[in-house]
Amino acid sequence: MKFRMSFINRSLFIVAILLVFIIGSLQAQVIVLSPVEDVFIYTFGGGQGGNPFIKYDMSTVPPDMVIDSVYLTPFVWSIGTDWDEDVNYWNVNDQNWTEGDSARLIWDLPTSDSTHQTSGFGTVVGWTQSVDLAAIFLTDYNVGNTYCSIKMKDPDDVTNVPPPGSYPINDNDSIVVGNILFDGHTIFWPREQVNGPPWLNIYYHEVGVSEEQSRISMPCLQVYPNPFKQMTDIIFGNLQRAGSIELRIYNAAGRLVRVFPVNQCNLNDSVKSVCWDGRDASGKQSPPGVYFCRLETGDKTIIEKICLIK
Repeated sequence: MKFRMSFINRSLFIVAILLVFIIGSLQAQVIVLSPVEDVFIYTFGGGQGGNPFIKYDMSTVPPDMVIDSVYLTPFVWSIGTDWDEDVNYWNVNDQNWTEGDSARLIWDLPTSDSTHQTSGFGTVVGWTQSVDLAAIFLTDYNVGNTYCSIKMKDPDDVTNVPPPGSYPINDNDSIVVGNILFDGHTIFWPREQVNGPPWLNIYYHEVGVSEEQSRISMPCLQVYPNPFKQMTDIIFGNLQRAGSIELRIYNAAGRLVRVFPVNQCNLNDSVKSVCWDGRDASGKQSPPGVYFCRLETGDKTIIEKICLIK
């Protein structure tokens, strides 16, 4: 009876998730962009500051859409002891800069549309998220530009002068924001890290689209229960237009834990599910902690945090 009730409850949950997918997809679609250029510039004058510049090719975002929200989502791998979680963001008005330009040239580019995040950026090792950067994105999207560039700086970092003749730092494992000398900084992965570049998530919806067209347009991802102890259901739907589908689970350090082939998923072509028991690919039980479920459907990527508890 206990197993039967558990099966019924899970079935009811899946039905509820179907309704969530249908209702939720009426509201917004999402495109996830990876940078085409990203560097950080050292500045001095009261320490040693790290200041990221990140450029995205937004040509895959359909024109004439309503942009609902835009979030920067990088993977943080190191946090200074005096990092206080706040960041300023700007739109870089000139999109012609490259990673090979001098630090002074990039640093002196005009900026606009500043947005401030008071807390919550890079608080723990793992994925983090900015505040809504739609105003920065719209500066370029509304005039039909191909690229959008974002400048970041810790507002507590008073450094503002790059060394003459210096070039930006283009490491394959680090982008630094904040004062390095005084340990008030955080470090996240750059675009070279395939599994964890600083994604830009653009949520948008069409103007005047029919309900049926909107319903089938956006892949969705839900996890329940979350947190979980023994097993959790991962449900993903609205896949009618999706190309290749890949579902992976990573731990908080960015290491791959489990891959679920599509042919192991249940339900139908538009909605699929898997049940994760907390074990890795070898069958070993994973330790309690934070994990990340990543769904890739061709040109779209969705990430959901999962908590495994004792």
